[in-house]
Amino acid sequence: MVDVCNWCSLEFQLPYGLYDADRIVGPVVLRLGREGESYAGIRKDDVHVAGRITLADDLGPFGNPTSDSARTMVTPGTTRALVVVFAPAALRTDSVEHVMALTAKRIDMYCGPRPA
Repeated sequence: MVDVCNWCSLEFQLPYGLYDADRIVGPVVLRLGREGESYAGIRKDDVHVAGRITLADDLGPFGNPTSDSARTMVTPGTTRALVVVFAPAALRTDSVEHVMALTAKRIDMYCGPRPA
C-alpha cells in the first residue's frame, strides 16, 4: 500500500497519508494543530503541528500532508487502512473523484485479498 500511495502521490502531485485504521482511536478530525502539539514521525524526530493542518483522533495528532506518525503507520500486519489525499480546495471535484477512483483501483489490484 505504501508503494501504491507513493506512486499515486507522485503521479497526481498530491500529498497522501496512509494509516493503520486499527491504531486510530475514535473519530478522525482534520484541523489546525494546537500550540505544543506534536507526534513521533516515521523514522524521524517529533513532527510539530502547531498552526499546521493535521489529522487527529482521540489520542491527538497523527498525520499531516508532509509526515505520518509512527503510532498509526502501516506495517506488514495491517489489515485495515485509511488513505487520505490532501487535495487543495481549488482542485475540481471531478479531478478529486478521478484521483480517488484510480487510487482505490490500484490498491484493490495490488493490495486486495489474495486467494489461499
